[in-house]
Amino acid sequence: MSKIALSPNASGSGTFTLASPNSNTDRTLTLPDEAGTVLTSASSVASRVGVLPYFSAYQDSAQSIPSGSVTTVQLNQIEIDTNNDWDSTNYQWLPTVAGTYFVVGSASLQDLTDGNRLDVRVYKNGSFPFGGIGLGRITMGSGTLDGVANVQLIVEMNGVSDFLTLNIFQNRGSSRNTGSVTGLFAFKLP
Repeated sequence: MSKIALSPNASGSGTFTLASPNSNTDRTLTLPDEAGTVLTSASSVASRVGVLPYFSAYQDSAQSIPSGSVTTVQLNQIEIDTNNDWDSTNYQWLPTVAGTYFVVGSASLQDLTDGNRLDVRVYKNGSFPFGGIGLGRITMGSGTLDGVANVQLIVEMNGVSDFLTLNIFQNRGSSRNTGSVTGLFAFKLP
């Protein structure tokens, strides 16, 4: 039979009390069969869980994207922004907590046809520094279809001046409208 042992610390003078809640139901506290430290809501590791910054922005109406130039997507709907870091005037996300972020960008364009290209690009600080890492590209096959491109990347943000934008390039020869699958999502990695 297992035993329960209490091991007081000889140099401490505080009293630790195990208190039960006001309940009429019997409860069992089952401890794992391993050594370690119990985390509480005040523990430095546990207090970080659930408060890492994240955001999600998308479009709720079509935007005309000209052919042959890179255009910043006007993401006008914020689904969630835990730190209020979205700049809705310039369509930029400026995280105020430094760290490493996982970023996902998605863009869709209507009525692309044979050989047309759709790029979705995540720009950092107004430029495209990631090489092929921050780029999602599709080239259309036969027929006229809506196209969707996605990109995922991990990027360092300084928490002061770094910002991200979602950008689209297309070469249809005339302007195309964005579709319903256009947005930017990011969260800070622990």
